[in-house]
Amino acid sequence: MAHKTRTMNRSQWAVGMTLIELLMVVFILGSLVAVAVPNYRRAIEQVYFREARGLLLTIYSGQRAYFFLNDFYFNNPTTMSQWRMIHMDDPNTTTSLPVTFAVTAAGTGGMATFTARATRSSGGPCSNLFQTVNEQKTLAGTWGSCPAAL
Repeated sequence: MAHKTRTMNRSQWAVGMTLIELLMVVFILGSLVAVAVPNYRRAIEQVYFREARGLLLTIYSGQRAYFFLNDFYFNNPTTMSQWRMIHMDDPNTTTSLPVTFAVTAAGTGGMATFTARATRSSGGPCSNLFQTVNEQKTLAGTWGSCPAAL
């Protein structure tokens, strides 16, 4: 009498993943997340920095237009109607940026000056750092020194 052997093909006995295979998948996914999260945060901070700089340059342009008509710069706009005097909406209420904008001005005529300041709100790697623009269109500040914003 011949001995019968039972053969099993792979589909009958291998329906799941082994523990080693599962651990490898978890390790690969964890490695991808470890690389992606810091890059994502850096990209977000760069967007905040560039958007704030763009709004500072818009404030500069609005202040120059206001000066052309009035021979002085608008000081400390706080309401929407005051921001519209320099031809823009209030960036503190109309944007979702975690940034606070302020403008100070002094003098008239050739002695007139202004400084617009964008300060990064708390909650990020560049918290409480700032950038400014003045009547000479000089951009300055500490926000640019934050590695996450560059």
